[in-house]
Amino acid sequence: MKFLVVLFGLVCALAHGLPNVVKVDSLHPAYANDLETLPSDSDGTRVTNGENAFEDQFPYQVSIRWDDNIETPTRHCGGSIISESVVLTAAQCYHSDGTYSIVAGILNRARISEYTQKRGVDKFVIHENFYGRRGIYDIALIKVDSPFELTSAVQPIRIPRQGLAPSGTGVVSGWGRTFYNSALSSIMQYATVRIITNSECAQTLISNVGSSSPLDDTQFCTSARMSGRTGRTSICEGDTGGPLVQGFVQVGIISWGITPCGTTFSPSVYTKVSLYSDWINDKLAQFLVCALAHGLPNVVKVDSLHPTFAKDASDSDDTRITTSEDAFENEFPYQVSIEWGDNEPPEHFCGGSIISESVVLTAAQCHYDYGTYSIVAGIFNRVRQSESAQRRGVDRFVIHERFSGRRGIYDIALIKVDSPFVFTSSVQAVQLPKQGVTPSGIGIISGWGRTFYNSVRPDVLTYAAVRIISNRDCAQTLISVVGSSRPLDDTQFCSSPTVTGRTGRTSVCDGDFGGPFVQGFVQVGIISWGITPCGTTISPSVYVQVSLYVDWIKDKLAQL
Repeated sequence: MKFLVVLFGLVCALAHGLPNVVKVDSLHPAYANDLETLPSDSDGTRVTNGENAFEDQFPYQVSIRWDDNIETPTRHCGGSIISESVVLTAAQCYHSDGTYSIVAGILNRARISEYTQKRGVDKFVIHENFYGRRGIYDIALIKVDSPFELTSAVQPIRIPRQGLAPSGTGVVSGWGRTFYNSALSSIMQYATVRIITNSECAQTLISNVGSSSPLDDTQFCTSARMSGRTGRTSICEGDTGGPLVQGFVQVGIISWGITPCGTTFSPSVYTKVSLYSDWINDKLAQFLVCALAHGLPNVVKVDSLHPTFAKDASDSDDTRITTSEDAFENEFPYQVSIEWGDNEPPEHFCGGSIISESVVLTAAQCHYDYGTYSIVAGIFNRVRQSESAQRRGVDRFVIHERFSGRRGIYDIALIKVDSPFVFTSSVQAVQLPKQGVTPSGIGIISGWGRTFYNSVRPDVLTYAAVRIISNRDCAQTLISVVGSSRPLDDTQFCSSPTVTGRTGRTSVCDGDFGGPFVQGFVQVGIISWGITPCGTTISPSVYVQVSLYVDWIKDKLAQL
């Protein structure tokens, strides 16, 4: 059995050449943002000072509900999907009596949607050394009674390589209380939190409550403070067992904090997942889940761990993101800056996305047959030197054979870099959709394009959430604004410049074209064109529909 597990791992390790291609029935967004987490001694944990999540923003997040048929309301924990049949959570979420429900694919825990999947529990596996609610070894696996169907709303998260020490910032999410005396949140909350040393954590705990027990090297902490943010961020009742994620990798399980949550600047405490990766794989092998059918969770090698999340954008002839927000470091590890210069140092002029260690996906309009290119990955601020940055030259530019002009259809290209990227928390590949799947719902766009048509390009990566509209609505709007909808056909799709609950216009602009439109961990679009001057009209943005080119991409990758 272990041989089979190792073999599956080898297959994944060797398959770097091709991007991950996932089956999604319908496509929606999954992104992450800024929240702060403060521990709570209460029965669970909450995310205080967080923000409402978007639909499908965290497709790996589950709600674990327990009812002893006596107490109301039902008790609640968080968890994360790591394979089609297995959920990772905290050991303290286990009770030997009562009834469990594991609910995936939800944003509002009080509302059932067509994407919701509810499962019972087949088996609860607690770590053998766990001995109490707030003890160490606070980790457990739940085998559900029927595999989840993976969709845009339901996806597994990866686990880190055994032994890696997390650092930097990460994203926590859950339906816990937003203050110690509030009700559990109906809408999922999320926040960005900063990892601190265990020494700093222990000192803060001792100063606040006189003790740092239980706290050891199998755990780590996050600060209740976040630079540039006001208020305290902490976990609270209902968040226990939920994930702390960096990039596409879960590095922590929410374990405990100080009660009453959100009232002090005390840190939150997490189980360090990387110290249990081998334990997780051993248990999965015993489940026979991985070797026989559904596979182990994705285990990725990352040198240092940081977060990945996403948000709102806008429209123009080149492309910019207007009405957007600044990204966090390593928020979009698949995003690259394509720099170009003719007889002068290359500067940013297009976006792109990493789909394998050696290949970047972008727009065909980003190609010139003269000048010098640089492909830069792992950056957040494009003008600041960073140790996470990886700069590559271009070995080959592959343009779609039928592309005929800047704003034409077939606006898709591949770039083979002259040396493979090294995957880290700052540099990761995005996944591609299944051939032919039609995207719908909300997605995330990101880039360094102008934030207004007459502005300079921003130094910091920006991002925005945008809503996909039908091509018919798109064409009608384009005709009403500029008198024509050409070029627009079924190989493209559009996003609206407005999103419910958001003010201002969101559009792409100069410097954004070639960049990704992502839903969950899946890139469904390539930023192609919009109306000039960008951000000045209620006009849609236009994208290449990646799902119609997956076979083309795979054919070209095989030739590169």
